[in-house]
Amino acid sequence: SQPTNKPTPSPSPEPTNQPTKKPTAISPYGDGPFVTLASSSEIVTIPRPPLPSSGEHRTNCPHMETGLLSWHDAATWVYGRVPWAGEDVTLPTNSKVIISQSIAKEFGVITVPPTSELIFDENVASPIAFDIAGMDVRGALRAGS
Repeated sequence: SQPTNKPTPSPSPEPTNQPTKKPTAISPYGDGPFVTLASSSEIVTIPRPPLPSSGEHRTNCPHMETGLLSWHDAATWVYGRVPWAGEDVTLPTNSKVIISQSIAKEFGVITVPPTSELIFDENVASPIAFDIAGMDVRGALRAGS
């Protein structure tokens, strides 16, 4: 390209949108990035595994362990009631909590502490639906046998 005698265009005006300020509150979930309902929404369906042959005996099934606490039982929770819709829920420490049926509520973020497990029961009559805004699994999440 050949040099010209034309002046360069003047700079563009100031931006109309100011940058978003960094939040002042510290999030208990770290600095992110996060997948949120606003940025991504996905339904996850875990397929039902094939049934064992009639002669096979299943062992070590997490939903058949002893000492499981029921999500649906108020005694499981430190506040003495089953979690309410919209709440962020943290499982009790050193516990194995089982969900044995669908829950017709949407919860906030479910946190599974490092010493705890969230187990989905094997419900052959009806698949288990569980609607949450997010999950922070530091312990274990188990579904199926």
